[in-house]
Amino acid sequence: MVINMRPFYYIRTQEKVEIALLDMFNNLIVNKYENLSRTDVARIIHVPIVTHYDKNFANWYRNRDHKKRPLPLPIGGLRYVGKTKNDANRTQTTYARNIFSRATDRWLHDIQPTPYYLNYELEFLMDNKSDFGQITENIVPYFNTFRTLRIREWDFAPDIERKIPV
Repeated sequence: MVINMRPFYYIRTQEKVEIALLDMFNNLIVNKYENLSRTDVARIIHVPIVTHYDKNFANWYRNRDHKKRPLPLPIGGLRYVGKTKNDANRTQTTYARNIFSRATDRWLHDIQPTPYYLNYELEFLMDNKSDFGQITENIVPYFNTFRTLRIREWDFAPDIERKIPV
């Protein structure tokens, strides 16, 4: 018996979107100050972001290991919440698209996949209001109307990139 295994399109796309989101936020920093006037920076902390699956990020992070470790603060957690239909961008179910790949020097033919919105939550834990303000200031510029992520849609045609709105 021969079974022809096909790659799972949506799973690979979701992985690539999550990697692009993590990459988008991989340069978040928080300044820790020496004085209350916040003029002298004592150290700069790079804020780590981890992926998780629990609705309670703090609880998940504290209980993920059998050993209790101190919680590094600040820290961010990216969680996949779910997907919803993107009816505005839906095409006919039989709409075939043809795209030329220069890397493979051939035309790619496939059926347009059903579009969905992938929904994520990005949650942060911090120990003071100053960290909150700095993290917010790091993130807000990323969410303008025209922000997109660029992912390579197909593993077998690495030169073709897709822009995905955030």
